[in-house]
Amino acid sequence: ATTSYGGGASDGPKAILEASAQIDIFDLDVEKPYLAGIHMLPEAEEIITANGKGKALAEKIIEAGGAGTEPELQKALVRVNALSAQVNAWVGRSRAFVAWLADRPSVEAEFQQLLSIHTPGVRRVAQAARALFKNVVPTATEAVRHGWKLLGFSAPRYFACIVPMKDHVRIGFEHGLLLDDQWELFDSGGRQMKWIIIRKPADLKHPGIAALIAQAAEIATARPKGRPTRRNPVGS
Repeated sequence: ATTSYGGGASDGPKAILEASAQIDIFDLDVEKPYLAGIHMLPEAEEIITANGKGKALAEKIIEAGGAGTEPELQKALVRVNALSAQVNAWVGRSRAFVAWLADRPSVEAEFQQLLSIHTPGVRRVAQAARALFKNVVPTATEAVRHGWKLLGFSAPRYFACIVPMKDHVRIGFEHGLLLDDQWELFDSGGRQMKWIIIRKPADLKHPGIAALIAQAAEIATARPKGRPTRRNPVGS
């Protein structure tokens, strides 16, 4: 509000958000920074309102070359400083929230915790399955769901999971019904959910598994919320 060169900087967050969709996700210097987790909080109405009020008051002070001893300008200055303090307090709260996020266990740590009760063989299969997901859908987000004892993937909606079991690993597809399993890899599942059973890392080399993961991610990206529509098999 008090920048003497104008208020264009207040449009910065909106410009950054709009430009972010046009930025290459791979960078030669830092490669894949998005894997570390990058998030932009929505613009707060509280700050937008404070900026509008503060800017209008500050313009009068700037035009006069300062508040001086003019009662109205002195009053405006007090109000501008109060609005600035309000913004600083919001920034402090946001920094505390970000710090809380930073202190949370990483997905890697949570995944290792999830695997800790399983045999080395199951752990190797689960880790290989996760590597395949990250290779096929590098932009997918991961989240360990402790209640379900699985690692879930979203792009941006939830589309698949890895579930370590006693002697094997299950790859589940949230909307498996929509997928074209021309390789007949699905072992079981409900009316919507479908599963592939993986017993050793070599099983993951089947090209159909990567293809099904890609299909599932594509549907999660494009499908509007609501009742799913069945995908027609290739060639039908």
